[in-house]
Amino acid sequence: MATVGAVYCIYEPSAFLFESVKRIYPVVDKIIFLLNFKPWRGEPLSGVLVNTFRIAATISDPEKKIEILSSRWESEAEQRNVGLKFLRDRGIDWCLIVDDDEFFNPTQLKDAFGILGDPKYAAYLIYHQIYWKNRDTIVEGLFGSFPTLAMTNGLVSFNEDRMILVKRSHVWTSIPPERVLCHHMSYVRSDREMFRKVSSFSHADSVGIDWYEKIWLNWEENMTSFHPTTPQAFKRAIPASESVYTIEKID
Repeated sequence: MATVGAVYCIYEPSAFLFESVKRIYPVVDKIIFLLNFKPWRGEPLSGVLVNTFRIAATISDPEKKIEILSSRWESEAEQRNVGLKFLRDRGIDWCLIVDDDEFFNPTQLKDAFGILGDPKYAAYLIYHQIYWKNRDTIVEGLFGSFPTLAMTNGLVSFNEDRMILVKRSHVWTSIPPERVLCHHMSYVRSDREMFRKVSSFSHADSVGIDWYEKIWLNWEENMTSFHPTTPQAFKRAIPASESVYTIEKID
């Protein structure tokens, strides 16, 4: 059976890191935290790396799956490619590409790992359900899908941000959301946390302060077309209870 390791690329972790790890911990063979000395965009903050290391080091690891590595990576793609190599060097077949604000239902994720034996596919994309402002509100419709599972044997590489290239005769495919879905808390943040995010993540250059001031700070329930880079991608926000995709409770 294929082995799977998760890679988190972190500079300044979100409040969801502990739950994100707890959800995948039982079903992966390895978890690697890549702690960057600097954000992908913007200026570094004093003491952030030390604080991030302390947070990562306190995560429960009864099976000794977690490894923490730190260095300076200039881009998201560079950092993610390093993650693929680290897993390959440790004998792990597949990389679970996961951010610290992304949740998976453990039973669904374990079931999805069962398809990894198909030799035709070198990568799998997974759809995202985006949460807005709080865990009770979502963006209408699914978003994505995004590269989430990639072989570590050199057939897959990152070329820009989270986007991938697949070599030779292999291809990628999307997993139906009914089988597994990512519950993405990307926009469940305080004003201060959102300002930091749009100032430092890999898309910071294309978002700008205007979106934060005009949309985020002035949000009203009747707003439409509010995605930070392609407004029409987020048509409207609706109650999470209206979705057929729910977050599985964990102990």
